Amino acid sequence: MHMSLKCIILLRVYRDLGNSNLSGHLVPELGKLEHLQYLELYKNKIQGSIPVELGNLKSLISLDLYNNNISGTIPLALGKLKYLVFLRLNDNQLTGPIPSTLASISSLKVVDVSNNFLCGTIPTTGPFEHIPLNNFENNPRLEGPELQGLASYDKNCS
Repeated sequence: MHMSLKCIILLRVYRDLGNSNLSGHLVPELGKLEHLQYLELYKNKIQGSIPVELGNLKSLISLDLYNNNISGTIPLALGKLKYLVFLRLNDNQLTGPIPSTLASISSLKVVDVSNNFLCGTIPTTGPFEHIPLNNFENNPRLEGPELQGLASYDKNCS
C-alpha cells in the first residue's frame, strides 16, 4: 500500500499505523491534519524524506517514524511542534545535524535518533539535558554532547 490520500484519511481515524507493512513516501499533505496528535508509522517500509510540512501539526504529541527507510535530514520545522513529547526517528537512514530548534520544545521527553547517519554535535540544552546518550548511538559522525557553545557543529555536516 502506498502512502496516498486513502492512507491520510485512515490516519485521521486510526492514528497508529505502526507495523502495518506500509510502503511509499510521507506526503506533504500530512501537514494539513492540524488536529492530529499521534503520527505512529513505526516499523513499516516508508522511504523518502520527512516532509517539512509536518512542522504544521500544531497538536502533535508523538512522532514515531522509527524502523523505516526514511532518508534526508530532520526538518528544522519540527521545532515548531510545541506539544511534542515523543520523537522517535531511530533505525532509519537520516543524515545531517540534529536541529537546534528541537531544544526549544519544552514538552519533549523522549528523543531517539540512534542508528542513523547523523552528524554534528548532540544538543545539551532544554529537553536534551535529560535524554540518555544511548538514544544517539550508532551515528558515526555524531559528536557530543555539545560543550555549552565550546564545541561547534560539524562544519562539514549537512
